Amino acid sequence: MPSFSTDTAAHGEDRAERASVTLLAGRRRRSAGANPLVLTPDDPFPDDLDGLDLVDLQVLHSRLCWQLDHEYLSLPGGADPVTLDRHQDVTAEMTRRRWPSSPPRPVP
Repeated sequence: MPSFSTDTAAHGEDRAERASVTLLAGRRRRSAGANPLVLTPDDPFPDDLDGLDLVDLQVLHSRLCWQLDHEYLSLPGGADPVTLDRHQDVTAEMTRRRWPSSPPRPVP
């Protein structure tokens, strides 16, 4: 299973490129029966969202949204807390990139 941790000593393009390649590699290595449109709580998740380029962050957000929809419709207790936390982290990172001068707001 791929690791999403990034090297904290790396800077700039190299760091972002490694994080992006790692994320893409994780999507390609899913098992044959796995749904590539979702990110289950058991799937690997990046340790550092700041290292992802915008497209990979948007793909991650999309996969989490699909997973949340699935969980809300199929699990009696609602969405898994891991999925909810991941979605909140990705949404906060997207908000930070959109409005870099304002502090992140809590996601409802």
